[in-house]
Amino acid sequence: KYLERHVIPTSTFYRYAKEFVKNGGGSIYVASDSAKVFEEIDNYWPEQIASHVVRQPSVVGLTSNETAAFDLGVSAHRTNVEALTDLLTLSKCTFFLHGLSALSEAVLFINPGLIERSINLEDPDHEHKDPNYFVTEMMPKGK
Repeated sequence: KYLERHVIPTSTFYRYAKEFVKNGGGSIYVASDSAKVFEEIDNYWPEQIASHVVRQPSVVGLTSNETAAFDLGVSAHRTNVEALTDLLTLSKCTFFLHGLSALSEAVLFINPGLIERSINLEDPDHEHKDPNYFVTEMMPKGK
């Protein structure tokens, strides 16, 4: 992303998570370097949805402001291990809901089969892929 990253509201992801769980979905792996994302899930998502969320435990590289995770003073080794753990975990998911990022691109590079089961929320070509599309068109591909 050129000069600044677009922040996709957690509420956008929630719409998909809600439909995923309502239609029999299991675990939802969330990868983020923002502490605010996890605070919002913990504090505002209903328990029946939030209880499906799985995250990497003991992440140190979480930011709660505009500071990039790699500028937090955490060792480069630690933040790299955290990013690579998210990368490998996401590449094994059945579905992939994401924005534009180098990590997202790497996930799809590692598992190109995930491309047909992914929605890039920042891609204008994916605008029609709303939660209903996800349930009716994508979830059957994951079985």
